[in-house]
Amino acid sequence: MKKMIALFTLLFVGAAVAGEKTEAVKLEVVEEGTSLHGEYQAAGLVGAIGGKKTYANALDIKTIINGDHALLRCYENHQGCNILGPGIYDAEIKVAKHQSAKSGTNGTLDSGKGSGPDVWIHYVQPIDHKVYREHWKVSGTW
Repeated sequence: MKKMIALFTLLFVGAAVAGEKTEAVKLEVVEEGTSLHGEYQAAGLVGAIGGKKTYANALDIKTIINGDHALLRCYENHQGCNILGPGIYDAEIKVAKHQSAKSGTNGTLDSGKGSGPDVWIHYVQPIDHKVYREHWKVSGTW
């Protein structure tokens, strides 16, 4: 039974990524990102029980990827991304199999479906040297 589950899992994952390819690139962060920080609390008894919720989103990280100016948005679900300082980072871009990193509409990094390609940025945090691999999405140009 375990072998069957493992086989179905491999087939499912293989089918999911069959239409995509990953390209390694150098990514240059030109301008530090800005962050949005806020709090909210539901009204009434639900809010009193649940308490205040805080959130922080990293927005507007201006980068240059393969010569294209790309605006990146954090895509790390609920945990958020760290704001990167200016510099050059190793990254991976996942685009549809029939496209390359420079073959979107008008030669940009847009996938043409309203959402840009996925970008994973690799970096080492100073002091404790923890390695990060964070998921970002190309959301436009600057």
